[in-house]
Amino acid sequence: MRTYNIIVNGRPITAEVKEFSQESARIEIEGNSYKIELASVETKARPKVPPARKVEKSVATVTPAMKPATQGGAITAPLPGAILEVYVKVGDSVSAGQKVLKMEAMKMENEINATANGVVSSIAVKAGDVVNQGQLLLSVE
Repeated sequence: MRTYNIIVNGRPITAEVKEFSQESARIEIEGNSYKIELASVETKARPKVPPARKVEKSVATVTPAMKPATQGGAITAPLPGAILEVYVKVGDSVSAGQKVLKMEAMKMENEINATANGVVSSIAVKAGDVVNQGQLLLSVE
């Protein structure tokens, strides 16, 4: 079933659990089989933990540092996260600083802004996609 390396009185021993139930276990140690009867052990009560407090999500605006606002370019994920919404579609005109999508990263909602003026030439993600840092989100020409 499972093999364990244990130390008994400073001596390493290999023990193999052959059978295990709520009432007993059969363990083989160095070729000898042992049946162990299990009894309930009273445990101390766990300390009470106060309930978790509700944390409101905050929204951050992120403009990736890419090309100057007068040129088009790729917009990549500033952090690993999940895409929540895509605000634009291929062919839409965008201005530098305009919100193009929303992603959740590190339990925060982040608005991703266009880094340049131009027209959206491709969108590489959709709502629900999980992205890695630096992954292409969309391109502006």
